[in-house]
Amino acid sequence: MKNWLLALSSLCARAIDTVPRTCGVVTAFMEEYFAFIQDTVDDDDAIRRGTDELLIRGCIRAYHDFLDHSPTSDISQAVQIAVNTRYLADACVFFERYAATLNTGRMAISTMVARDRFQDVRKKAEDCIFELVERKVASFMAEAASMSWTPSHLTAGPADYIQDLVLFLETKFAVLANLAGPVRE
Repeated sequence: MKNWLLALSSLCARAIDTVPRTCGVVTAFMEEYFAFIQDTVDDDDAIRRGTDELLIRGCIRAYHDFLDHSPTSDISQAVQIAVNTRYLADACVFFERYAATLNTGRMAISTMVARDRFQDVRKKAEDCIFELVERKVASFMAEAASMSWTPSHLTAGPADYIQDLVLFLETKFAVLANLAGPVRE
């Protein structure tokens, strides 16, 4: 399982093409795990529990570590984690059904713990997004407080502060468009 954990945690740490590749890695793990335990373990729920452990110890832990140890991370990275965890939580339904299929219908479909944990990480990423936006807006406001609102001479264009603010808002709000509706609004 150690090799699977390494593969999954390095995949989740990159956060770019995580969801499709993670689903592929988890599905391959489930097939190999089933082949390994098929004749030795008399536990119909072992595949689901093994998959849960892989997702929690590999992917979810990597996301938590990133969010905990990267307080100055980019908003776009936090948005990517929020989006990925939403899709991975939904993918857990597929993994639950696939585990039941591998067990040739011997077990009832049981809920994976990882599904709730992905929702927790998504909430944490959304909180991080709000915190990063608040911090940036506060820095713009602090800069605005030190501006001279009655300049001694006219300038040809807008102040650098205004250009920076507009650029920030344009780029970050384009990234935020990938979030779920209630969070985006």
